[in-house]
Order: sequence, then C-alpha cells, then structure tokens
Amino acid sequence: MGKIFDPDNSFWSVVRKILYMIVLSIAWCLCSIPLLTIGTSSSALYYAVVKVVRRERSYPLREFFKAFKQNLKRGTILTIIIVIVGSMSFAADIMLGATFFRLETIADYILCALFILKVFILLGVFCYVFPLLSRFDTTILTLLESALFLCSRYLLRTICIDILFVVMVLVVKIEGIFIIIIPALYCLLCSFLLETLFVSCYDQQEVNESVDTWFVGK
Repeated sequence: MGKIFDPDNSFWSVVRKILYMIVLSIAWCLCSIPLLTIGTSSSALYYAVVKVVRRERSYPLREFFKAFKQNLKRGTILTIIIVIVGSMSFAADIMLGATFFRLETIADYILCALFILKVFILLGVFCYVFPLLSRFDTTILTLLESALFLCSRYLLRTICIDILFVVMVLVVKIEGIFIIIIPALYCLLCSFLLETLFVSCYDQQEVNESVDTWFVGK
C-alpha cells in the first residue's frame, strides 16, 4: 500500500511529467503572446521539455526562462526572418492558388507539387531551427543552414515532424483546451526524432569533458 504513495514510483512519475508539460505549455503560450517571441518561446520550451521532462533534471520554469533569456535576441531575429521569407514566398501563391488548385492541367499539378514542397521545406526549417537554437550557441546563419541541411538530409524524420505538427495544430483547433499541454507534448515527441541527431553533432571530447552531460541520455 505504501508504494502507491511513493513519489518515486512510475505512476507519480508520469503524473509529475504531465504537470510539468502543462506548466511549460502555459509558459510557452504566455511568452508567445507578443508573436515575435514565439520562436524564442519554442526554443525554451524544447530545451526545458528535454532536460526536465525527458531527462528529469532541474525544474521546468527555471530551465524555460533560463533558455528564454539566453536566446531572446537570436530567437526574435530568426522569427522575423522566417515570417518575412514565408510571407514573400506565399504572397504570389495566394493569387495563383485558386487557379492551380483546380488541378485541371499538368501545369496545375506541377504548381501544386511545388507549393506543397515549399510548405514542407519552410515548416521543416521552422521545426528544426528552434530546437537547434536551444542546444547550440552559434550564429543565426549557421542555425538556418543547419536546419535546412537536416530538413533535406533526414527526409523521413522531417515528414514525421511536419505531420506531427499538423496533427497537433488540428487537435488544438478542434478542442482549444488542449493548448495547455499540446506544445510540450509536441516537443517531447519530436525530441525522440531530433536528439540522436543533436548528440551526434557534439564533439566527443566536448561531451566527455562537459560539466553536465544531461543531453547524452537515452
């Protein structure tokens, strides 16, 4: 009977992780209200979810705001760049979309395929670049180049990440209350696809000599 109330048993561990994800998702929502900080919030969310929820290190809000403050400048600039590039890329498609989405000619199919590819790449870069920001202290250009490389190099993972993103958005659209856990849940699920890639990017000597190698877990 005493095991039921043991805070270290598997049941309470799951409950604790769910509560952490709710707290982190709410923090993400609040910090994303200015919109320009949504990238920074996403980066902080991913970092906190992996370190606290998955690796069980430290405390959720402490790690979230630590990462948020550290990456605020670069995260904001990255968000602005992605918004500008996305807006410019799809500006012409808004005018042409009603035409080529009818799929009446071969040209329509080609244009539709190119549009889907464009969405796939932009969404993939968005889903890679902010987790990268949370883990690597490098330039904005390097982060964008790395995100684009990973997006194209690991197509199957990118497809899974993009589909997962769309599914999570649809879930929130159907039932808005799930916004209090979906952002953190999405980061947690994505981490199983991304962490092996990120760990391989670290220099082995850097990992061995690191003071805190929390990111090398399973």
